[in-house]
Amino acid sequence: MQDHYNSANNLILNLVQRYQSWWINLFREEPVHVLIETLLLAFIGYLVFVKRERNWRNDQKQHLSDMEKEELVTEWEPAPLVAAPPQSMDAASSEIVVHKVMGTLVEIESERVFPWQSNTKVCLNFAGNDFLGMGAMNERLKEESRATMNKYG
Repeated sequence: MQDHYNSANNLILNLVQRYQSWWINLFREEPVHVLIETLLLAFIGYLVFVKRERNWRNDQKQHLSDMEKEELVTEWEPAPLVAAPPQSMDAASSEIVVHKVMGTLVEIESERVFPWQSNTKVCLNFAGNDFLGMGAMNERLKEESRATMNKYG
């Protein structure tokens, strides 16, 4: 047991002597490197141990009086959730008129942006629940669906 203790003690002393000689040689070869590294280690030690003693968050908080809080609340105006429409648009010019419903498609008429444009166009109807056209399937597809259901359950 004593031999293990002595060997561990010798190993630690040997490591300390090796580290000390390495540090001294490094200081002889590159003193600027050692100086900068020492300053950085000292700064990290300061940040970790000294800076924690003060609660800097409480120092930076601004404490408002009840009168100042009440003044801020009365001056506050909420921002609008939706931007106001431009003044040039009126209700009549922005109307969209539906002319024809063709299954999942709708033919609409809207305001012309340019004189050479047509004001009617065909669009996909997202207003209903069947915008994919599954309910307005053709007869062949319905027959195939029935045959599949009868065959596989």
